[in-house]
Amino acid sequence: MRSPIIERSNRYLYDEEAVLTVGDGVGTGKVFHYVNGKYDIHQRVYRLFDFSDDIDAKFFYHWFSENFYNRVMYMTAKTSVDSVRLEMIADMEITAPSYDEQKKISSYLDNFDNLITLHQCKCNYLLRLKDCIFSFIVKTTWEQRMVSQLFKVTRGYVLAATQTETEKTDEKPYPVYSSQTKDKGLMGYYKDYLYEDAITWTTDGANAGTVNYRAGKFYCTNVCGVLLSNEVKANQMIAEALNNIAKRYVSYVGNPKLMNNVMADIVIQMPIQVEEREQLSLFFTNIDNLITLHQCKCNYLLRLKDCIFSFIVKTTWEQRKLGEVVDVCSGRDYKHLSEGDIPVYGTGGYMLSVNQALSYDEDAIGIGRKGTIDKPYVLKSPFWTVDTLFYAVPRDKIALNFAFDIVQNIDWKKKDESTGVPSLSKTAINEIDVLIPKYEEQHALGQFFNDIDNLITLHQSKLKLLKQIKQSMENGLFIKNTTKNRKELENMTFKYESDF
Repeated sequence: MRSPIIERSNRYLYDEEAVLTVGDGVGTGKVFHYVNGKYDIHQRVYRLFDFSDDIDAKFFYHWFSENFYNRVMYMTAKTSVDSVRLEMIADMEITAPSYDEQKKISSYLDNFDNLITLHQCKCNYLLRLKDCIFSFIVKTTWEQRMVSQLFKVTRGYVLAATQTETEKTDEKPYPVYSSQTKDKGLMGYYKDYLYEDAITWTTDGANAGTVNYRAGKFYCTNVCGVLLSNEVKANQMIAEALNNIAKRYVSYVGNPKLMNNVMADIVIQMPIQVEEREQLSLFFTNIDNLITLHQCKCNYLLRLKDCIFSFIVKTTWEQRKLGEVVDVCSGRDYKHLSEGDIPVYGTGGYMLSVNQALSYDEDAIGIGRKGTIDKPYVLKSPFWTVDTLFYAVPRDKIALNFAFDIVQNIDWKKKDESTGVPSLSKTAINEIDVLIPKYEEQHALGQFFNDIDNLITLHQSKLKLLKQIKQSMENGLFIKNTTKNRKELENMTFKYESDF
């Protein structure tokens, strides 16, 4: 081990838990490895091992890799290249909390390292995706075909949800699809299957006309129509083509329906050659996987933020009433004001701009008084709020971002005082018990959670853009199938994560 890339060997020198770092060269102060087991090392690698009982090795790895570079640059024994002397490591003072807190922090940081690795994998995936895109663009002419000319049209069978399992088991390994949109229609798992590698669509209900390709063996209920391979092989590309136009054929007289005879008569555009259909199918599968990846990351980050307080040792925090932390102020009607450049906010966000402000120089947190009470957000001064939105100004020695994190973690629906439209009172808000650390810790935690919020927003924006890109490609390929529209795909690049 002397570089970020770990090599493999058929021998080992040590079998232990240790932290390794490079002794000289371009990786000095930048390359670190945590090991727990058998390993071999280069002669110019420093090995830190046999940790004291009050130091968690994994925590030390994270702390050391974060702090050692600056020490190296300050003390380096530099001749032609940067290098490290033993005393630079041995005499370095370490700052560490209690052992239990070290374990929690190192576990948390491991999760973030995994997230970073996920991003790196995604970047590599996007590079491969770009190559895939150019491999299928405009190679042959397309034709129009009727669904009944391509597939055998049938449907699923009645199956009670109670006969399925929510998780896949050896006894019930086959997915069951229904009319719902959650999890792409996955209802559960069953012991038998009906079809294999086919296209399904929702025949009845609010989601009528939603089309999906189902890879492998599966069961589907009676509200699913099914297209079985006949003259052509069912695949993701044809499912996407149908999904883009099937909604037009849904009958909305009473309960929405798209019956088998109507689906059979739908005409779609598709490549003549099998190879192009398969390449397009692979491309859309990759796009869907990328969208799913971003959605999972969004959900993961949201859960991560929710559970983060469980990692934090709160023994030195003080319990206070929320009214002692923020000053809850009432919004007012704005209709008497003139047009201006000061934003007016309601429970749903920005509404319009006026010429006066309720707060000119103090940022605050918007909390819904009536209607949407469980979606607080930060208000940057100057601003005005309507009478359905409280604005909570942090009191002295209270960090705005930390106060916002507290407000976000309150179950506001449990504070609802109405029997109709959800509503809150100042009294209910002020009497909520909260835990508050010292201002310096508030500031650090608030900034950290703000960074998490920004990361969540970034992924949500990426997810939205990916869906738009997919829709744009489908429109160009399946709806407006002209050479010009399909040539536009050549200008789409997916080289870097920032392209999203």
